[in-house]
Amino acid sequence: MQNDSEQLDSVKKRNNKALSIVFDVLLWVVIGALLTFTVLRLFVFGKIRVSGESMTSPYYDDPVVSTYDPECTFHNDDIVRLNKTVKPKRGDVAVFYKYHVDSKFKAMFAHGDDAGEDGKYEKLIKRIVALAGDSLWLEAQGANEYKLVVQTVDGDVLYEDYYVKNDHVLDVEAFILSDNTIAGTGCLKNTDKEHPHIVQEGCFFAMGDNRGNSADSRGSLGDVPYDQIYGIVRS
Repeated sequence: MQNDSEQLDSVKKRNNKALSIVFDVLLWVVIGALLTFTVLRLFVFGKIRVSGESMTSPYYDDPVVSTYDPECTFHNDDIVRLNKTVKPKRGDVAVFYKYHVDSKFKAMFAHGDDAGEDGKYEKLIKRIVALAGDSLWLEAQGANEYKLVVQTVDGDVLYEDYYVKNDHVLDVEAFILSDNTIAGTGCLKNTDKEHPHIVQEGCFFAMGDNRGNSADSRGSLGDVPYDQIYGIVRS
């Protein structure tokens, strides 16, 4: 009987040890999954709530504008998904810090209304219309109305119908700049092909699609450094 009891105890110990190993493995799998999710959430993917209407075309619900793609507009309180690793391109919609941040790691944990002291982690959402070295100028379209022209560093001349998504052109008419709006033409005023605005090295030029009501690179924001980018909006 003693031998049977010892054998039973030995079996129980082996089973307990096996269960302990399985539990440890599962625990580390869960910890690894959580760490992977956290790293991806902080450094690769993310989402943010849109604040304001600077990326809402004034004609987004106009049935007459048949070429307008509603997926290209962003309303106040919309949730947008971001990719934090892709290289920014002309036409991308970017979320970026309004000001230089001393610690992006700390800034990552500032969400919603928590934008840090004096709003130093405040984020904006705008469209990247030009990259470093690009030249920008205005072409007159009528009384106090202008079309933006972008000449790339490769010499290509682009108008704003180059923003194409799913074979639908964005509402280009909404992009006409006017001196009669709140935002106006700003630093682009009096520019032409011979006297363009040239985007500084290491920066991009950002504008809201709601051109008449967007505080952007035309004004005090100026050219935005690449290192202030938080993420590029994913479709």
